Amino acid sequence: MLHVSNGRAAVRWTGVTVLLLYFILVLAYVDRGCATRLHGKLSDPVRRQLADADNGVFWVFFRDKPDAPYWKPVRAFDHTDFSAAELASDEVDVSAAYISIVSNILLSEPGSGIRVVSKWLNAASVRCSRSQLEQIAALPFVSRLDAVRSFVRPHVDSTPSYQAYAPDEYLRSESLHRRQVSGDTKDDFFGYSIEGMPAGVQHVNQDEGFYGQGVRVLVIDGGFDLSHEVFRNLTVLDTRNFISNNTDVASIGPLELPTQLNHGTGVLSVMAAYKPGTMVGSAYRAEYLLAKTEITGNISIRAEEDWFVAAVEWGIKNNVTVISASLGYPEWYTWINTDGTTPVSTAVVNKAVANGVSVVLAVGNQGDDGIAPPADAPDAIAVGAITTAGVRPSWSVIGPTFAGRIKPDLVAHGVQVFVASNTTGNYTRLDGTSFSAPLIAATVVLLKQLKPAYTPRQIRLALLRTASTQPPNRFVGWGRVNLTAASEFPTPLNACTRETEDTGCVTGQGQCDGATGECTCQPGYFDYDCKYPKVLCRDFCNSTGGTCGATGVCTCRRGYTGFDCSTPPDAVASSSGDKGFVLTDEWKIGIAFLCVGGELAHADGRRNVSACSASRPFGS
Repeated sequence: MLHVSNGRAAVRWTGVTVLLLYFILVLAYVDRGCATRLHGKLSDPVRRQLADADNGVFWVFFRDKPDAPYWKPVRAFDHTDFSAAELASDEVDVSAAYISIVSNILLSEPGSGIRVVSKWLNAASVRCSRSQLEQIAALPFVSRLDAVRSFVRPHVDSTPSYQAYAPDEYLRSESLHRRQVSGDTKDDFFGYSIEGMPAGVQHVNQDEGFYGQGVRVLVIDGGFDLSHEVFRNLTVLDTRNFISNNTDVASIGPLELPTQLNHGTGVLSVMAAYKPGTMVGSAYRAEYLLAKTEITGNISIRAEEDWFVAAVEWGIKNNVTVISASLGYPEWYTWINTDGTTPVSTAVVNKAVANGVSVVLAVGNQGDDGIAPPADAPDAIAVGAITTAGVRPSWSVIGPTFAGRIKPDLVAHGVQVFVASNTTGNYTRLDGTSFSAPLIAATVVLLKQLKPAYTPRQIRLALLRTASTQPPNRFVGWGRVNLTAASEFPTPLNACTRETEDTGCVTGQGQCDGATGECTCQPGYFDYDCKYPKVLCRDFCNSTGGTCGATGVCTCRRGYTGFDCSTPPDAVASSSGDKGFVLTDEWKIGIAFLCVGGELAHADGRRNVSACSASRPFGS
């Protein structure tokens, strides 16, 4: 508005006027060579998407937070130790002006729009066309663009092959607090849940009376049948369906099959069921928040990374202290991306831990294809599978990460796990690390009850340092947990107070920062006290099947497969069989399924799983 006072013109601009004027200037800026600026901000995954399709789902990262001067866009992705100022900056909203300008660009075409806005990443995920993406890329406050990754989780075969990994004496023997089982074994109270119960849990449940009371847990999955009889006493504080943007986590959407709720129902039942004599989860009295972030198609699962990010931030906002998620992103990220900080899902897990939340993740069923984000997050607890006899099935993912860290961290019962089902009668048995993770998540809940002041790092340290396999290895990590031992482990608040092997940084392998109580590890070592040497290519690359290159990647000889080149040519399955089908949504973005000879259709065709593989969205 223009106001005249004392013969002099004073210009007073309203916020709306400034925004409209800025938008006009931005459009003019876009018209002057947006293509050049577009390619300067693209990640390789975005380029791959645009090469095969004219639209897609993308992350738009912003350069700054005008109201958060301490916010640093790069550091969110290159470390895991966050200052108080950084964490405070994370809670400042993304600029409303930035969101408004991007939204106006997306209004130009039907079907385009903003999906998720992330405060932690200072980013928004958008569905848009190539031309709209070019306009967004040219905005001066946009720092870079990336693809929103899609997740594929194939279910494993009901009769998988097993690969014995020389179990130690603990794995061979029966636990004092756990029954070794052969076939169906029931307990009068815990029912079939007794089969995979970690050591010490039964004691804490029955003798201490702890079942998760007062601990708030977020479970992220594909939906939950809360009408099942095992959930009648479950305390659910809130629910969120991030696919449909509502609170209904029990609905089956138009692209979803009748089995949509099976996986999440089974996962939740492992830790939260209450049907005495049939199954009782060891954390059934915890308080739960439930997030639906995955789409089930045939026998594969599609989830998208922005829904996962939104679910984690929603959980933190609602004061959860434990997160359990049985998902990962092996189809978009490769093993060389598992540096523990770079992938978006990993970065968000790191932020959650820094905010005081223990995050438990299934390590995956890709066998020797290697760790996939976000299970590479250093402070997350990544969980693999074993049988009740202590044998690792060949499909349970092995480490290390590309950064040289040992993953999985722990292992738990993951073969023929007794779970609740909403389609196969009331109950069934399933395989997969998806059902190992909630066993460990429930154990974390109990340890949080026993040690309420413990930070996520202290909880992880106590569980790992008292587990069965010492020193750890890349097959089973630190092995099976022992809750009794973990609760008695003297875990210091800080990583170090002085440079001694027992209470601080390991001498010669790390340097103690007395001000922060953190250890700075020498090259080649990792963990809080720098105790463990990193696992390098020369340590895992099969000398017969591959060679180590300068980048630390094991390069396979002809016919050998796996990130460690350990699978020989004669183990590769033939490629014959029936083809599946394609699901498409209103954006004509499909999820293609291909079944090959009753096994998972994969580039090397070797996994012994009965599943179908979903192609990446947009044909990338």
